[in-house]
Amino acid sequence: MPEPIPLREEYLLLLGFVKEDNYDVFKLSIHRAYVKYMPDSNDIIIKEEDGRFFLIIRNDNSIEGYDTNSILYLHILQNNIANYWNLIYDDLKFN
Repeated sequence: MPEPIPLREEYLLLLGFVKEDNYDVFKLSIHRAYVKYMPDSNDIIIKEEDGRFFLIIRNDNSIEGYDTNSILYLHILQNNIANYWNLIYDDLKFN
């Protein structure tokens, strides 16, 4: 059985995410964000905190207006992108 691949900055950069030192979204100011700018402005946002990655997903039913999901492995990012953005991983273009 293959071992899961830990998510790392280098994979995010290869997938076209842009590192932003300060990024404001959903009343949240993110220091150390990785953003994949999408054509419909529904950007894919990942924040890094203490060496861990968290996917920020809009949730209008939440008091904060967003949810955070811990992303430990590359395949978990793939699954979240497929579920929320209706994208298959191949739709993300490598640089």
